[in-house]
Amino acid sequence: MRSFVATILTACLLLASPMPLLAETQDNLSRLPQRWADKLRPIPVRDLSGANTPARQAINTTREKLGRLLLSNAPQPGEVAAAYGKLAALYQVYSMPALAEMAYANALALDPDNFRWRYLSARLADETGKASSALAQYRQARAIRPDYPAFDNRIGKTLLDLDRLAEAKSHFQKALKQDGQQAMAHFYLGQIALMQRHFQEAADHFRKTLALDPQASAAHFPLAQALRGLGKNDEARAQAKQAGKRLPQPEDPEAAELVRLKVGARPVFRLALDSVRKRDYEAARKKFEEGLKLDPENLNALVSYARVLYLNGEPAKSREILQRVLKRNPSHANANFFLALLVNQRDGDNAARPLFEKALKTNPYHAGAHFFLANLLMRSGHYADAARHYEKAAALDPRLTPARFYGSLAEYLAGQSVAAATTALMKLKENGFNAPLVEYALTRIREGRDSSELDRDPWLIPPPANPFPPMRDYPSSRPY
Repeated sequence: MRSFVATILTACLLLASPMPLLAETQDNLSRLPQRWADKLRPIPVRDLSGANTPARQAINTTREKLGRLLLSNAPQPGEVAAAYGKLAALYQVYSMPALAEMAYANALALDPDNFRWRYLSARLADETGKASSALAQYRQARAIRPDYPAFDNRIGKTLLDLDRLAEAKSHFQKALKQDGQQAMAHFYLGQIALMQRHFQEAADHFRKTLALDPQASAAHFPLAQALRGLGKNDEARAQAKQAGKRLPQPEDPEAAELVRLKVGARPVFRLALDSVRKRDYEAARKKFEEGLKLDPENLNALVSYARVLYLNGEPAKSREILQRVLKRNPSHANANFFLALLVNQRDGDNAARPLFEKALKTNPYHAGAHFFLANLLMRSGHYADAARHYEKAAALDPRLTPARFYGSLAEYLAGQSVAAATTALMKLKENGFNAPLVEYALTRIREGRDSSELDRDPWLIPPPANPFPPMRDYPSSRPY
């Protein structure tokens, strides 16, 4: 059985197009207090009505806090610089480069030796095609922190954009000697070799890129061009079919932090899910905790975190988290479902039944809730109701073959004929479901056993729920 895992439904925040400035709107950043007027550049207010709500809230909140800071008594320049830098990063990540440039300029005017703002300002210039400015700022940033890992690749890329190939090549060759930088260095060395029609050298570099970073789909097309230059047309066509846009991803902590500012906890939760699939529950726990620091109000993630806590041997804390979720949202389907599993194990069927039913009231397509409620009904002798829920569970998730097995028994115990029950069980056996168990059930039914005997048979009545079985994935049971 595979684990209760599913995808994070957290949306990625994207702004599709630039928005006009509203000249009539003013705040303390667009109309600077007198004491800051000769030190800083005013930053106009942008109309954010078309932005996603989280983006709008983040930018507006940051501007408001910075505005209050500018009016406060004797604020420290470093504190004001940090606030401008944070605002600049938000503008950068939400595709407002002109405002980001102004905010970085203010941050650096107050704190010129701040590596983060200098480096991100260089990245902004790089991303917006201002290669000369980017090159100058990368070099200024390197003077502040010469050991930062991404410099040779970043500087090499700006030199390449400026057609200074020999200098660019020198930087990329240095990057080849640095862990986490080789894939990108090979990619751009391949580009230089391709421009110089050194096709074999180019092909070698692109192949090394893909060996180091198999997801770097942007390397397939130039590799196809190099292979075509070598006369290897069939190989070239095969590579061209795999072409995409993803560049090699070098180690660049500041850039990664900028991405996290935009997408928040989503990639961290994905890593948590990967750990769950590998049954590394301690690693999953740590990743969920990291993600929840970024997105503490994500109830779906809290439910999945609770499940991981149980699998990691912490049932009491798991229950506490689920109850916290239900306090905020009493109708949360998965929280009710997973708490029902815990309650079923500790307190029995009668205590768990209302929680399963509440989960199904919110989400009638929850295969897991149908299945475990059916088990509960089967154990309590409500065979017709159990059969109905087993049927729904199996229809919602065809992989739930135990639902078909127990459903066939429930229908027989509810009054179905021996012939009909035998036919249903034989079909399960033919489809590969647990032949010894099916044979045992068939033998008992053919012996004419009625409910007074079968419903006490430990082999034929589903056991109490095992909370969060680690290998089952119900499609309608979405932890995110």
